[in-house]
Amino acid sequence: MRERLEIDRQGKGIHAVKENRTAVDYFIYPEYEIHLNSLPAGAVQEWHYHSEIEEILVVTKGILTCKWKEEGKV
Repeated sequence: MRERLEIDRQGKGIHAVKENRTAVDYFIYPEYEIHLNSLPAGAVQEWHYHSEIEEILVVTKGILTCKWKEEGKV
């Protein structure tokens, strides 16, 4: 039996829709943040980086292709 990922929605979530049609719900807590993203098929996320935090991706449906840069190269 597969377990389901449950997201705590009791916090004050902030909903936004990005230019690439990705819907995001932001849940901000004192110790961490949860960003629940729903990407439409074929969506491309803009390049970005985090200097102070670790980003963890959990795919719950579909296929996600991730690329990263090291020393400026893909």
